[in-house]
Amino acid sequence: MNKKIIVIRHGEYDSLTMDLNITGQAQIKKLIPVIKEKIIGCKNILLLSSSLLRAESSTKIISEELNIPYELSEYLCFDGEHREDCDRALEFIRKKCFDNNNPDLVIIVTHIAYALSIPKRLAWWIKGVTFKDVVKKGEMVAVDRSLQTVSYHS
Repeated sequence: MNKKIIVIRHGEYDSLTMDLNITGQAQIKKLIPVIKEKIIGCKNILLLSSSLLRAESSTKIISEELNIPYELSEYLCFDGEHREDCDRALEFIRKKCFDNNNPDLVIIVTHIAYALSIPKRLAWWIKGVTFKDVVKKGEMVAVDRSLQTVSYHS
């Protein structure tokens, strides 16, 4: 089974409104050409997002630019009220993959904890690949099982 997974950390946001600021919007828009390149040949794309505003706003930009519907989930949230639970997040992702006709590309928009842990937990797919310890706001990690590569884009 060939599968591509893109994990995107939401863009920069205003700490008062918790919504993307102008820089954050630009960060996500900058990823659109890279995502377009990754979706070439993909017939079934699943776009999942944390339900927190900064992630949802990032997801809306991707959804509108690429004409891909998305689904929100609290399982992908991480903040003062939502603790990291990578096992639960990965189980949710796995279920969504099977419930949605086994998509060949899954795009996940989330927060720092999951932007770091999900790709690392998927590392069993790929041998000999190293991961960065930091995923900046508006940066994405693409894991491509068929090509056995991990790439970072910002």
